[in-house]
Amino acid sequence: MDENKNNLNDDLKPMEYYDFKSAKEKSEAEAKRESEDYVVDRSERVRNFIANMESTDIDDMIETVDTTTPEHKGEVYFSTAKARKHTTGHQTPKKDNAKKKNTAIRTLSGIFTTFMLVFIVVATAVASIVGISCIGDVLALNRSKQQVTVTVPENTDVKNMISILEDSGLIKNELFCNLFAKFRHMDSNEYLSGVYYMNAGMGLERMLNLAKIAPSKIDTVQVSIPEGYTLYQVFQRLESNDVCDAQQLFDTLNQIDFDYDFIDELAESEGEYSIYEGYLFPDKYEFYQGENPTNVLKKFLENYDNKWTAEYSKKAENLGMTRDQIMIIASIIQKEAVTKEQMGNISSVIHNRLKRSASYPVIECDSTLEYVNSSITPVIGEQLSSKYSKYYDTFTCKGLPAGAICNPGTEAIEAALNPNDTSYFYFLHDNAGNIYLAETFAEYEEKNQEVLIANGAK
Repeated sequence: MDENKNNLNDDLKPMEYYDFKSAKEKSEAEAKRESEDYVVDRSERVRNFIANMESTDIDDMIETVDTTTPEHKGEVYFSTAKARKHTTGHQTPKKDNAKKKNTAIRTLSGIFTTFMLVFIVVATAVASIVGISCIGDVLALNRSKQQVTVTVPENTDVKNMISILEDSGLIKNELFCNLFAKFRHMDSNEYLSGVYYMNAGMGLERMLNLAKIAPSKIDTVQVSIPEGYTLYQVFQRLESNDVCDAQQLFDTLNQIDFDYDFIDELAESEGEYSIYEGYLFPDKYEFYQGENPTNVLKKFLENYDNKWTAEYSKKAENLGMTRDQIMIIASIIQKEAVTKEQMGNISSVIHNRLKRSASYPVIECDSTLEYVNSSITPVIGEQLSSKYSKYYDTFTCKGLPAGAICNPGTEAIEAALNPNDTSYFYFLHDNAGNIYLAETFAEYEEKNQEVLIANGAK
């Protein structure tokens, strides 16, 4: 029996394929011996074979079993492939990895879908807000009516104008407003320098039209400016004739630099209220109603520039005076003289005192102090205007006041340039406008008594 078992073990050495049927065909004697001497159940022989294999390292001998079932014809198949080690009881690592991969894909897909939904909602909300804001700039939807002062410099085009509006807080979307202006064919417009009062409730188009060179209205009005009017009086008259707002004119004067040669000659002196006082030439003008304030002021300044001649400049030079000094003297003459005939003598008194400043340090003209009370205080208030008194009160300040006290006409300017040749140092008027002149203080006191009598007699 042991011999037979040894023979069997020899026959059952590891092989790729063992065929009992073929073994019978090889040797009928061997087949007969196997059937007669040793019969064993196939399953027992297989168990014996496995038991034999376990005596060695079965993990190194067995490969993964091929699960494909070949066509069965009664043969018995053995495999020497090394078995794959399993980490789980019933599932292979390949299935586990596939399951994990599918789970990860589903998770990433969910995250991406959520992100896209959030992105779409946020983008839609932002687009809606921006769209409403853009439309609001044009149609003035939910915009403030609070007035904003806007200063427009020279050579401003529509792009710069829109940028100014955004900087002033009047619009919120500069890019959209530029596109709108281009769509409305407003990109070729030019805008007149000046100071404007606007509010966001006006809407983009109306704000742009307000500063255009072309007037907003076609109706015109003729306005006469009398000689001797101050800036305050001129602007009040323009406002009353619906030309433009008085405060807007003041703001424009203070913030805009006008390009005229004579303005470059004007050096603002200490305490001067406005360098433009004296240079708004009195005359009859025609304006558009609602006209641009810069355009209005340019008409006055151009008229003055045309009225001042080269001969005037030469005479001023011969007197050793500047243009500005002549205009200050002319403004005092304009305010002090009751008639044209008085202007030459009043001019001589002023010039004589300036020449003899050691003896007559002040020119003592009532009109200079009155200028502060009647033309400065109404504009800036009493508290602020009080500081100008010491610069304009010619009873206390030496020489000429800080600036002109009105806008003189041609006759007063020529009188300032051509004073009468006299020795007068004093003049005064009675209530009827008659002038009294004196060379000395003693003579002045005598004339003053005459004035008192004349006024009492009236």
